[in-house]
Amino acid sequence: MRFRYKPWALPEIEASPFVCTNPEEYKNYWSSFFDNPELPLSLELGCGKGRFLQELSQSRPDYNYLGIDIEILAVAKANRLIAPLKPKNARLLNYDISKIYDYFAENEASEIFINFPNPWPKTRHNKRRLTHPRQLIQYRKILKDYGEIWFKTDDQELYEKSLEYFELMNFKILNSTENLVTDSNQDPRSILTEYEERWRNDGINIKAIYVQKLPGNEEELAEIARNYKDERDPKFRD
Repeated sequence: MRFRYKPWALPEIEASPFVCTNPEEYKNYWSSFFDNPELPLSLELGCGKGRFLQELSQSRPDYNYLGIDIEILAVAKANRLIAPLKPKNARLLNYDISKIYDYFAENEASEIFINFPNPWPKTRHNKRRLTHPRQLIQYRKILKDYGEIWFKTDDQELYEKSLEYFELMNFKILNSTENLVTDSNQDPRSILTEYEERWRNDGINIKAIYVQKLPGNEEELAEIARNYKDERDPKFRD
């Protein structure tokens, strides 16, 4: 989703102590952005307006949470939600997720949340998906061994392909469902995003995948990611 330009958004996030607009500042040591740097680091990729991040950071105080989004206005709205709470364990980064590895050290994160990303349904656009092998190889470098990824979508085709992507890139599927039903406040998947609430109200089933990074030969996996082509379009070229 693209947000409209608002002149107040960039100055506001640049002035906020809870937002980073220059990833060089915390490159390879994001824990230093938080009040308690000894806590494990959790990332939300595509945090939108921050509802999920805000609720998650309050319900699970034993992690530091960094929400990342390329949209300036989304980050500004998330900041307006989070900053008044003055959280010790919630921060925001305005940056392009597709280049995430540039500013994170190996094994720096313990878990990643990906909630309702753009499904990029056209085959020629599939490599932009946040669960595509070219992205998963970046997450493998950032995640600790046995670190986890929590993924939710309303899109059936993206759900099915993501199961394939995760297995191809040596993630163990711990749980998957085409109709997510959760009522436990101990389960992060029970926290609704703005989009999820809308789709649930429209009667759309929510799909979810919960995976764990297994140790593997990263050079071989990187080669698999580089050469991956969707079998539906054998003529596809970069």
